[in-house]
Amino acid sequence: MLPIRKRLSFSPFKTMSGAKSFSRKRILFLVTEDWYFCSHRLELARGLARDGWQIQVGCRVQRHRRAMEKEGFQVYPIKFARESLSPLRAWSEVAEIRKVILRAEPDLVVAVALRPVLFTFLALGFSKVPLINLIAGMGSLFSGRSMGWKDRLASLAVKIILSKVVRRETTRTLVQNRFDGKTLAALTGCSAERFKVLPGTGIDESYWKPSPETAPRPFTLIYVGRLLGDKGLAEAVQAFQDLRTRGKKLVFLVVGARDLANPACLQREILTEWGKIPGIRFLGKKPPGEIRRLLRQSHCLVMPSYREGFSRVLLEAGLCRRGVVASDIPANRMVILHHHNGLLVPPRDPVRLASAVAWLADHPVERRRMAQNLRTTILQKFSSTVLLRRFNKIMGEVLSHTV
Repeated sequence: MLPIRKRLSFSPFKTMSGAKSFSRKRILFLVTEDWYFCSHRLELARGLARDGWQIQVGCRVQRHRRAMEKEGFQVYPIKFARESLSPLRAWSEVAEIRKVILRAEPDLVVAVALRPVLFTFLALGFSKVPLINLIAGMGSLFSGRSMGWKDRLASLAVKIILSKVVRRETTRTLVQNRFDGKTLAALTGCSAERFKVLPGTGIDESYWKPSPETAPRPFTLIYVGRLLGDKGLAEAVQAFQDLRTRGKKLVFLVVGARDLANPACLQREILTEWGKIPGIRFLGKKPPGEIRRLLRQSHCLVMPSYREGFSRVLLEAGLCRRGVVASDIPANRMVILHHHNGLLVPPRDPVRLASAVAWLADHPVERRRMAQNLRTTILQKFSSTVLLRRFNKIMGEVLSHTV
């Protein structure tokens, strides 16, 4: 049984984010992959560190340990296996998480994504260690795809455990959009009020600076993300081909890599065939600096996903002041207002996607106007400062239950 942490003491002075300092208490982030922590949660961790928290990270360590330690974070390797549904593998991970928690002695645990959320709950047992769950998306088990008996059994187990997770007293569960909150409420039989909405955890506006359009003709599209079927890449490729057939001169940059642990991972043979299409360039996975450079060399981001928790690349493109065509799904509607700061098209509709891209290419003044509006929207609603303030408020609520 994990020990209950001592009473938390709060210092009276204010921090940069407007929250009270927590006297160098410890936060343990539990994340499946080191690269995901660095790409999606680093700004939150930096903000908390500035506010006086000691940051600890438990994750599968591959290439980014040095980068995390350079930030001053303590790293604990955990052998997460996202591709496995084995009960034995799952209990092994639960045991690893338990050992890390006992060793780290955190004052607060932040579990990121569905697998760490479920396994952290099991590892904590009856301990009252404060817990914040960040559910980044519904995961492949709830994607609507056809499932075998192992997937159905795993899905049932997830629903049962998750219903207990969200009812835990010293816990707050955060989703990235209201639609996911309502979906999880229906799955678990809980009130939707138990799921608080936090759209991402912020983005560094000083890094993703705007730049004028300097990309040479032809009109350049860019996609940034994992190479998954449910990201709408097939529709993007078809739309690109249709426009080229109609005489439009276009280039399509595809930035990202396959995710073999995800059932929606596109087959290598399909990607090879797409790579033979004139004008399409598969560039592989790139670091943030290279993504920023490629965004600045492009005219328009295309993001035709079938579903998203919340898309960070929308924020990156918007801060760089680039045009955006995105699928009309709940997560994207949180950022994009059609014809105000971008264009929304129905998911799985390459014809409408092609029309939207053609319109942006033919209306440069309107494209730049919407790009500027998108940057303004992001600075007002989704900057690191704004979302850190909201996270601190939620953090204060869960910590108050242990005082």
